[in-house]
Amino acid sequence: MFIDTAGTNPFSDTEMETLAALIQAADAEPVLVLAAGGDALEGADMASAFAELGVNRLLATRLDVARRFGGLLAAADAPRLAFSDVSVTPHIADGLSPINPVSLARLIMPHAEEPAATVQLNEAAL
Repeated sequence: MFIDTAGTNPFSDTEMETLAALIQAADAEPVLVLAAGGDALEGADMASAFAELGVNRLLATRLDVARRFGGLLAAADAPRLAFSDVSVTPHIADGLSPINPVSLARLIMPHAEEPAATVQLNEAAL
């Protein structure tokens, strides 16, 4: 079961203290929910701040509309978060999808399994 909290500014001591109290009161495992497509350094800073509250896992969203996943990778790497699930649809009823190293690699490099294109040099260009 997920308890969806209000968005929290990881750089606000007051908001982080409120979230920490909620986590403790619910005796819940905090999971960082982060949208794909964000800046890598911002993602790493935010994830590191939430890791101080005991976050160990990252749920990535908006993978259906993003094409760059460096922000998610940086966010997971900085405080060593594990990916939990991902959302690859705008329809909440479709739920979350599990992710593993292979499916993550396919998301990051969708064309990696395609054969490399052969380059033909035009003699006129030489």
